[in-house]
Amino acid sequence: MPTIKMTDRSIAALRPPATGQVDYWDSKLPGFGIRVAAGGRKSWTLLYRRGPMKRRWTLGTYPPMPLADARETAEKALHGVQYAGRDPAAEKKLERVAETFEELARDYIERHAKRESVPGEKTS
Repeated sequence: MPTIKMTDRSIAALRPPATGQVDYWDSKLPGFGIRVAAGGRKSWTLLYRRGPMKRRWTLGTYPPMPLADARETAEKALHGVQYAGRDPAAEKKLERVAETFEELARDYIERHAKRESVPGEKTS
């Protein structure tokens, strides 16, 4: 796992590997890096420790998320992990599940649980 001095120019110059993926780590911020996949996709990533477990959190993709934004997001997340006991990867997963469940529940209520009134039928 190579460590590089991350700049906009160095990130743009990273070439995809022939197969698989390669992680490049920032020399300035430990645990922060970019993963380059064989297809050319570049994803910002953060490795951190939560108890005995190492966790990986994907912050976003490059270039839509520039280096400065990714580094700032990573710094805030690391601060939350160290001082507030937060787990960004777990929070992201819960957020994704909660949205999906909410949509499912709303759809179920609209389609099946609401009582439909039939013309001419008394309700109550």
